[in-house]
Amino acid sequence: TIIMTDRVSSYTLPTKSHVVAYRDCASGNDQLYFPSSCVPTLSVEQGSTIASGNLDASASTGTFKTRFGAITAGGNVTISGSRAFTRDTGAVLLNGDVTVASGKNLHMTNAGSGTFQLGVGTVALNGYTTVATGKNLHTTSSGSGTFPTGTWGVTLNGNAAIAGTTSFISGTDVISLNGYVAVATDKTPLMTVPGIGSLQMGTGTVTLNGHTTVAARKNLHMTDYGFGTFKTGTGAITLNGDTTITGRKTFTNSFGNVQLNGDVAIAANKNFVMASGSGAFTSGAGAVTLKGYTTVANGKNPRVNSLGVRTFTRGTGAITLNGDKWHRHRLPQWN
Repeated sequence: TIIMTDRVSSYTLPTKSHVVAYRDCASGNDQLYFPSSCVPTLSVEQGSTIASGNLDASASTGTFKTRFGAITAGGNVTISGSRAFTRDTGAVLLNGDVTVASGKNLHMTNAGSGTFQLGVGTVALNGYTTVATGKNLHTTSSGSGTFPTGTWGVTLNGNAAIAGTTSFISGTDVISLNGYVAVATDKTPLMTVPGIGSLQMGTGTVTLNGHTTVAARKNLHMTDYGFGTFKTGTGAITLNGDTTITGRKTFTNSFGNVQLNGDVAIAANKNFVMASGSGAFTSGAGAVTLKGYTTVANGKNPRVNSLGVRTFTRGTGAITLNGDKWHRHRLPQWN
């Protein structure tokens, strides 16, 4: 070991090593500086190890360049000032968490065709997310991931298409469809069969272009206090069950015939009244039984068909004829 000194300091030269010292001529001091920082280009063939201290090139405008070997920084790496970290065309591998400082952005070149790909972990976007014009926000079509939103409204400014055989399922709140609703050809709007939900329309016209079937044990009701009418087309109407007209409502037909294929019963204390017009009352060939008093209006006559051979049979009570008695061919037979 060699110890070199001047009038100010000393320097120890270890075994199998060398050092370059220089004298500071500008200050006029008779002093050597060890080790020297004013050396020509240094070429190291086998490697260099710094036991302690710093490697400071802050005063230099030169570059720090390696070849193919890996570079390992055991401490934090800081890029000072407004300097940038620029890579060549190779991949950049960040094995730890990456934090962008507050107020700073993570930008990709606008004109580039590169993609931004994440892992399988959760992605949290804490701010507004804007998709550029002409670009799409896609999820993998073969994936099973969902697209949940927050509790605020979601605005879709374009058409929303549900592909394939997938369905649109809402929550339990009200769904407002502010525009026309068109159901595609051969498709049907369905409500869950075991459900208790109802289908309620507005005040506009409802047009049913196809057959309408009401399920077993279900009813087709109109509001009791409404003034709406029930009108059919010119086809036949079949009522398979009993038909009841409530309250003081009436059954009125137009000018067509009314055909009653079964027995007709009039409730007790109710009347069978014909209007005062010229209509006739014709019975069949069966017996007609009048259980109450029979009154013929003033100016009208009870008649037996003049061509008939029918008889007029009375009971055991008296018959009073208050007017003239006449006959055209023969008198009726009185028993």
